[in-house]
Amino acid sequence: MPRLAPLLLAALAVGSCGASPSTAAEAIIHGAPEAASPWAVMVVQVVPGTTRVKLCSGAVVAPRVVLTAKHCVYRSVAGSATWELVPRAELTVRTGTSFRSAERIVTVASVRTTDGPYRDNDGRSGGDIAVLVLDEALDVTPKRLSRAPAAAGDTVRIVGFGYTQPGAADPADLGALHRGEATVQAVEPNVFSTTGSQWTCTGDSGGPALHLGRDELVGVVSIGPAGCRVSTSYYTRVDRYLSLFDGLLADPPPADAGGPGDASADASAPPDGPSDDASAAVPAASDGGCGVRPLPARPASPWSLLASLALLATRRRVTRRG
Repeated sequence: MPRLAPLLLAALAVGSCGASPSTAAEAIIHGAPEAASPWAVMVVQVVPGTTRVKLCSGAVVAPRVVLTAKHCVYRSVAGSATWELVPRAELTVRTGTSFRSAERIVTVASVRTTDGPYRDNDGRSGGDIAVLVLDEALDVTPKRLSRAPAAAGDTVRIVGFGYTQPGAADPADLGALHRGEATVQAVEPNVFSTTGSQWTCTGDSGGPALHLGRDELVGVVSIGPAGCRVSTSYYTRVDRYLSLFDGLLADPPPADAGGPGDASADASAPPDGPSDDASAAVPAASDGGCGVRPLPARPASPWSLLASLALLATRRRVTRRG
């Protein structure tokens, strides 16, 4: 299944970032536009040597701390099955309800992830989680992390900037914040799955699953069926990886907040140049990941999509759903 957070989708047509999204678009399959979740943010990865970017979703959990998916801060290496960490200089976090009209763009100071590089089976087995420490604080009320897992039958609220229609092919669907609800189907040691009439798609990778009763963040969007045509979605359980947040939830966290699974040691290294497999770092629609959209003046699965001068919106992927 494709990753939800950066997954590769069909290339989106190049267009103006200032253009308004289609009024018919409903990011989160069968979801509804969302304007009351300022803590929901976009995690944007620049494709080296191009004006293209990959787009994922994320959630603010402290003024300078954003939770997202691990595959959103990694990219696949051309000609191999391995993934490499994206230099932090190529990552930004954007606030607002639309990529085309971001209210604020903030750079990343450091990245924490689970041990080792991203692996294709992480979305299904667990570990597809990353924590971004920002250079500047965001003026929004953070969401609380859950120390308890969701249970089968619970309802979760899903929020993200991904595609809104099964098939994930219309560029107008990408980059606008939407919400939905889903029912927890099964809970495993490190992940849980949901089903229902609303579900995640490419571009939603890294986005949050909030327990409807507790209003706590219980999961991170990771993977799902190719093409977003089936409602099953998989999420990394937040309660299993709370050690990643050690020392970060105080306001403010240390300027250089390394720690468990610190992946920022070489973050300042310059990009090596254009990627030979830019689209691979973003899973295809069949894999579920990121979506592609044109960038404004400066550009910034898993769910990702790459297109010339386009933005990659990340979404989930199950066994490479995206």
